Amino acid sequence: MSDRESRTPAIRSPQEDERGQTPLRATQAQAPRASARRRWAELIGFPLVAVSAALWLHLGTAKVYDFDGLWHLAQARAYVSRGLWYGEFPWLVASAAGQTGGDDWYGFHLLLIPFTLIPDPEWQVRIAGICLTASALLILWWALRLMQVQAAWLWPFLIALGSTAAAPRYAMVRPQTLSNVLPLLALPLLLRGAPWKAALLGFCFTWIHFNVFWMLLVVAAALMLVRWLTTRRLEWRRPLAMLGGMVAGWLLRPDPLGAAWLAYLQTFGAKLAKARGGSIEASGEMLPMGFQDVRSYLLVLVLVWSVGVLLWMVGRTWRREQPPEPQRT
Repeated sequence: MSDRESRTPAIRSPQEDERGQTPLRATQAQAPRASARRRWAELIGFPLVAVSAALWLHLGTAKVYDFDGLWHLAQARAYVSRGLWYGEFPWLVASAAGQTGGDDWYGFHLLLIPFTLIPDPEWQVRIAGICLTASALLILWWALRLMQVQAAWLWPFLIALGSTAAAPRYAMVRPQTLSNVLPLLALPLLLRGAPWKAALLGFCFTWIHFNVFWMLLVVAAALMLVRWLTTRRLEWRRPLAMLGGMVAGWLLRPDPLGAAWLAYLQTFGAKLAKARGGSIEASGEMLPMGFQDVRSYLLVLVLVWSVGVLLWMVGRTWRREQPPEPQRT
């Protein structure tokens, strides 16, 4: 090659940059790095935002959201002073739990034991509530990520904090704060998770909140039915593993039979006794919501949902009307 040829610059197409890459190739090379940055930003950012939202929810008011947290923390202190296998609650004179001795929320009460070390009962409720609310948001987010839902970082806040009815419930120191979100985690674990993960979920669910055990059974039955209708295959390994975990979570408590009887009273017994003219009353939160309650509690959520659906429909129509981009060769 002559000196003149070596000094002649290479001829590039107008679409090539200095490294000889077209914009399309450069974009394709940068896409994995951008995706990794977004993933790491979500993995780090969402827990921080979830904890911040929990702090705002519990410290932004001068009062606690309900008094049940004080009772649950008192149960936790009873296990500390009388032993973890204590199964009598004679001071609950107006509750069936005092008669049966069963504890449907045994695991939840054990989880509250570290918060009993805080001297002030009010701050016991507040700190425990912060941890429970943040945990519920993280469980929702992780379940949606496992299901590959778009904008998984946004939905937990809409679900838990999107209405005046939902936000206080996710701020309460009650087992419902966790049992309301764990069934959503059952969806991806029953579809493609390892059987031991489904078993662990079943154990945690009934160990924390036994009297709503039927929620996981409904989720598992619905998934098995849909799988059989679509593939003519009956998936039983993961549901069976989850059922085994649920049984273990029920048995691992001081009085499992008493807990089973208490769960029956709370789920069916109160309604049957009332139908026969009995005097067993369920709490007000068990009653169905009326139209006025739905309108006042869910109005904001319905408006946000409606605007989102409208924007999605407009965007979909706009994309359909756009001419297709010419293919590059």
